[in-house]
Amino acid sequence: MDIDWNKFSVVVFIDSNVALECLALEQLPWREVHNTGPILVLLIRPRLSVNHDAYFTRES
Repeated sequence: MDIDWNKFSVVVFIDSNVALECLALEQLPWREVHNTGPILVLLIRPRLSVNHDAYFTRES
């Protein structure tokens, strides 16, 4: 994926929990982060979720 970083005033990295636990992304108060210009929101998947999945899918 090629991203033209110059198109965005702000780049925000959010944890996957924000997407899972909060309001829909378009309903979050992005103007409090930056009032003008587009914001690029990138989702970070925490490594813990990989370990969590492996723990609960293993056989007892």
